[in-house]
This record gives sequence, structure tokens and C-alpha cells, in this order.
Amino acid sequence: MAKYEAIKNNTAARAEENTKTILRRIAAAAPRVRIPRPIQPAKGTAQEALVLALADLHVGEAVKKEAMNGLNEYDVRICLRRLRFCIEETISFAKRNRTFNKIYVFLLGDIVSGDSHNDLKTTNKVNVIEQVETAVVALAKAIGELAQVFPAVEVVCVSGNHGRIGPQEYYKDREVLNWDHLTYKFLELLLAKQSNVRFDISSSLWTKVNVAGYDFVITHGDATSEQSPGTLYAFERSYGKLRDLAGRYDYLVAAHFHVRGTLQSGKGEKILVGSMKGGDEYSLHFGFYSEPSQTLFSIRPRYGKAWELTLRVKQADRKARYDGYTIRNMQPGDNR
Repeated sequence: MAKYEAIKNNTAARAEENTKTILRRIAAAAPRVRIPRPIQPAKGTAQEALVLALADLHVGEAVKKEAMNGLNEYDVRICLRRLRFCIEETISFAKRNRTFNKIYVFLLGDIVSGDSHNDLKTTNKVNVIEQVETAVVALAKAIGELAQVFPAVEVVCVSGNHGRIGPQEYYKDREVLNWDHLTYKFLELLLAKQSNVRFDISSSLWTKVNVAGYDFVITHGDATSEQSPGTLYAFERSYGKLRDLAGRYDYLVAAHFHVRGTLQSGKGEKILVGSMKGGDEYSLHFGFYSEPSQTLFSIRPRYGKAWELTLRVKQADRKARYDGYTIRNMQPGDNR
């Protein structure tokens, strides 16, 4: 117990020591986030909510193309291009099809790569402070763009396992002593004056939110003893038990496995969101690969989930037009 307390105190002190540095760097980038007054909903707007689920951005992580035999590559610039692609596609789709009265942004954790694994410490393109800085500024720009189009934006946040502080697993304050949680808190502060943006930042393993009359349980998805990556069966076995703890729900949304899918049962529909990063050297070692993707869907009061769209983000990788989320200290051509 004494050893655990020492580890906990050291990690907390480390996070506190770095907070001032992070705040200064984010404050320097903050003026770039400019959000005009939101557009008011048109008369007769359909009471339909849009949900954009973003998961496993792993900001700062590097995936080498040659190690993946050409299947995938990843760095900070590609991450930010893929994120902007998601936002532009969401806005374009909403404008082309119908007017939505509200959008929910589910941030499902593993926003940063973190430094909890030895291989990440040596291969990450930027350190964890820069990961938080980059994620906060990019997500603030992304949510700011959504706030220009949708009358209301609700951001629902849960922490992932990659954000944990230090290499040792821990359970006390696990979701709070987490770089993802810190990212969300800074993001909330940065957008505090934007009246049509609201945050729900969970301090627990899951959070619940009602969307157009339907109950959602939102969780990262790592609370499982299953080691096989990408198995929907493993997900179903582990999270079938969550209903007993979280209570009745209509939909459960999770990520973590880096694979997308939908499981329907009498216990409520489970939506598994893919990853922004996609397959990496770890998954390839187990003979598994998944294309990077994120998920967009709508909820209607009468029907529940009406449709689902897979955002295939890889198509943004080589297009410079998606470079708008780069931060000040990234120079043109810097892929980090």
C-alpha cells in the first residue's frame, strides 16, 4: 500500500508540475480559435440530433509506413488532417441533407498517445505535454467550427487507457489522473465563452446521456480482460455486464478495439467506433488490421438511430487542404 501511495503521489505531483507549462502553451495558441455567433435554427427544424463519435486519436503517436508494409502510417499532421476531414464531412453532410437542431460530439478517450508504454516513450513524435497542447487546440478549432453551424453542441467526454499517468496500472482516480481528462478540462476552459457549447466530462468509467429521448452509456471500452484485439465477441462478453451497473440503456457507445461494428441484442444496441489512428505495429503483430474510421449517426425521437455513416478518414492523409488544425509551432512540411 505504501508503494502504491508513493506512486500515486509522484504521478499527481508530476501532473501538477506540468500544468503551468501546458496552460502557457495553450494560452499562446488560444487566439487562433475564433468562433462567430452561432446560426439560429430554421423555422420548422426537424427535432433530430446528430452524433459524431471520435475515438482513439492517439495524438503524438507515430506509425511507420514501412513497418506496416504500406497498410497505414500516422503522425501528428496526419492525425490533424483526419480530424478536420471528420468535421468538414459532418458539416457538409448536415447541410446537404437536413437541418439538425443539435449535435453531440462523443470523445471516447485515447485522445493522446501518452507515455505509459516504453515503446511509446521512445517513438512518440512529441512529448505528452505537446500532445495535450496539440489535442486541445485542434479540438477547440473543430468544435468551434461545429458551433458555427449547429444551434447546440454537447461534448461528452470519457478517458481512455493511453492517457494514464505513468506505466503502472491504477484504479483510484483512474479517469481523473489521466491526460485525456486534463485535455478535456483545458478544452472546456478554452470554449467557456461559447454559449452554445456544453461539456459533460466524466470522472468515472462511463457516463450516461439522453439523446432525443434515448439513453446512451458512453465508455472508452478498455474495462475488459480480453486480450484479442478487434473481437466483437470479447466486447459483448465484457460489456454485457455493464448493464447491471449502469442501468437500463438503449445504446452503448465504446471504442478501444480500433474496429467498428454494431451489436444488437435485447440488452440494448452496442455501437463500437473505429479509431482515428487505424492499425499499427501492435495489432499487426497479432495478425489484425483495421482501416482508420470514425462514426456519424443520427437519433430521431420516433425511431432512435435512424442511420449510420462511416467516415473513412484515410482519404485525408495526403491532402494539404486539411491542414487548418496545425498549431503555431508546426512549420509547413513538419510531419512530426
